[in-house]
Amino acid sequence: MNREVRRSSRSGGEPIRMEQAQRNVLSCRRCLTTYPEDFQLQLLMGENLRILGNFEEALRSYERALATAERPEVYAQMAEIELERGRPDAARTLLRKAAMFDVRYAAVVDQPLRGEIEAEVLAREERLRREGRAQRAEGRR
Repeated sequence: MNREVRRSSRSGGEPIRMEQAQRNVLSCRRCLTTYPEDFQLQLLMGENLRILGNFEEALRSYERALATAERPEVYAQMAEIELERGRPDAARTLLRKAAMFDVRYAAVVDQPLRGEIEAEVLAREERLRREGRAQRAEGRR
């Protein structure tokens, strides 16, 4: 469904892309009445709503997807929306969550934000390693 939307974007067919995104949203809504917990449908709907510029509803769709399965790509998609909306603090929070799964998600933003997020993730990993070593040492006593 979304391959066609992406292809239209690359070929310069913006009106076609928007029309396809609108059709995709309608299809997703129909399917979600039967499968309201479907993670992939929620993601697809969020992506198409974002294409249409309906950021609030796209974020709600992504939040419903997160309620089903916590996945880093969802946090990253939400962060990109927040950046588009001019909300860097909200984006930072979401990217931090995505980067806790995989630090490569911080690459979607430029410096200095990327560096801040990477530093936070590395500091957390180091703290967890220290705590793990301390627990193992206590267990040997």
